[in-house]
Amino acid sequence: MNVFHKPISEQGPYAHPFSGKLVPILNAQPHHIHWRDIAIMLGGIPRFNRGTTVAYYVAQHLVYALDITRLAVHRPMWMATLLSIVPEKSDQTALHKFIQCLGQDDELARQVYLAVLIHDAHEYITGDITRPMGKAIEIIAGINVLDPIKTALDQAIYPSAGLPWPLPANWKILITAVDDVMLAMEKRDLLLESDEGRDIPISASFAIKPVPESQATDMFLNRFLELRRP
Repeated sequence: MNVFHKPISEQGPYAHPFSGKLVPILNAQPHHIHWRDIAIMLGGIPRFNRGTTVAYYVAQHLVYALDITRLAVHRPMWMATLLSIVPEKSDQTALHKFIQCLGQDDELARQVYLAVLIHDAHEYITGDITRPMGKAIEIIAGINVLDPIKTALDQAIYPSAGLPWPLPANWKILITAVDDVMLAMEKRDLLLESDEGRDIPISASFAIKPVPESQATDMFLNRFLELRRP
């Protein structure tokens, strides 16, 4: 049932972001989304539950994801890296053509870059739930309970940024590939020991160098303002 027109206290559980402007978690609308809240909170949420050698925040992870996407569009080596992590041959072919299109269409590239930058923006509400924890929750619950929560937030977040929802299929394939490459890089550079992840070719010239919380916030917000249309 759509409870959007009810008082926020009756719209189900709600989050209390930095600004104090409440967000109904399961009934969020674009006008509930405030990007300064997102930047500040993602700038303070550590990846891997702070199981890294130094503190490394979600906001910086997203900025690096954007950088990797741009490299894939303009450098064949990075395109090959993304394609190598896509399991289905048909998806590889589609992604190859899509990345080529991004190099020829500046407006499409801007939108896709923005989508990559904000693909974990819902974590300002959910926190960064690690993949193993997500699997554990799914095993106990017997169903995937996290994705519907993320979707409830994403369907407000993406339109708030001026992007389509649901995301086109090629966009989702690209974001998944970029996220998997980022995960491999982060494990290589920030975890003392890891027995997970795929052995993929990653350029040693791109190393994860964590920055302080306030700088991570500024990096994310500056990239967001650069890409979002007024």
